[in-house]
Amino acid sequence: MPLNVNNCELIVIEALDTESGICAEYEYIDQIYGEFGVGWELLRQRVTTRNPNKGGDPVEIDILTIKLPSGEVKDIAFDITSFYGK
Repeated sequence: MPLNVNNCELIVIEALDTESGICAEYEYIDQIYGEFGVGWELLRQRVTTRNPNKGGDPVEIDILTIKLPSGEVKDIAFDITSFYGK
């Protein structure tokens, strides 16, 4: 069962470093909501650590809060464990 954060499913990003990981996050959002700055704007971004189950490895999570042209605000949560801090 996938880990849920802020009532949204966690999207796993596999990347070798922070720069390519962040690019992958933005590309994912662009595919769903359109181009950054046109189809969505970033309101805030925060990183948190969660433990999905007792004894499991911690998961680094990047939560992007975006605003759509309609005014709707959404949280999108990414598992960034593969590249966080690299």
